[in-house]
Formats: sequence, C-alpha cells, structure tokens
Amino acid sequence: MYKSQVFVSSLGAITPNATALAMERHAKQAGIASAGLGALQFLLAAGASAAVSASHDGTARPMALGVAITALLALGALGLARRTTPPEAGSPAVDTSVPTP
Repeated sequence: MYKSQVFVSSLGAITPNATALAMERHAKQAGIASAGLGALQFLLAAGASAAVSASHDGTARPMALGVAITALLALGALGLARRTTPPEAGSPAVDTSVPTP
C-alpha cells in the first residue's frame, strides 16, 4: 500500500516534467501541443473509467484488467516511439567524430 501511495504522489512531479520534455522539440507549437496532450489524457481517462464502470461485477477484476490493458498500451506506444524516432545528432548511433578502426 505504501509503495502505491509513493508512486501516485510522485506523478504530480513526473507528469508535468515529462510533458515539458515531450514538447521541447516543438517550441513553436507548444500551446497546441499542450492542449492536445491534455485533451488526449482526459479522453483516455474518461474512456477507461467508463469501460471499468460498465464491466463492474463487484470484484476488483475489471479494474485490474483496465490497469493491465493500459500498461500494455503504454508499452506498445513506447516501442512505437522508439522505433520511429530518429536518433539525435551527437548520439553514439550517428556520431561521426569517433573514428572507426
């Protein structure tokens, strides 16, 4: 119980900083990017809570299933982002200043 309270309380510090880092490359469109992220978070949370409510059967099973599904979706989104994001200049993958033998 204590670990989950620490996790949930840390989201207040993590989420805004992660959002700011995500928008760092899009400074010119920061307003629309922030609005889009906020709307997306709101819509996904509303949809997930409606699905969990609709499948309520008196046990914790619908909530556990909802958490598992959203965790899998998050892992899928992370994998997709890593696959489609080009490496930054200066990263070891594209650093041309290091001579190769």
